[in-house]
Amino acid sequence: MCASYWNLDVPNLICPKCNTKSVSENLQTHYNGESGDCTEYYKLNEPVPNLGNMTGKLSNHGDWFVTQCFKCNASLDYDGIIREGAVVEVIPRKERK
Repeated sequence: MCASYWNLDVPNLICPKCNTKSVSENLQTHYNGESGDCTEYYKLNEPVPNLGNMTGKLSNHGDWFVTQCFKCNASLDYDGIIREGAVVEVIPRKERK
């Protein structure tokens, strides 16, 4: 059984550090995840069962999405804007050291 994170595919992300499209398109979060969710992949604007009918920012609920840039190796955090259980937008939060 895999971990309790789930995945969000977001194409064409630009790294806020090196300004290239080298960011992994597979963002991950543990928010409301359950064991086995690591095989679940969702797209922007697609309902995510783990979110129920939630509306708001993922960071306001104590979590966010993580990924990395393959060019500059930056570890990146993205906030998720959620409307009625679907992630509709991701916004860079910061670069982790």
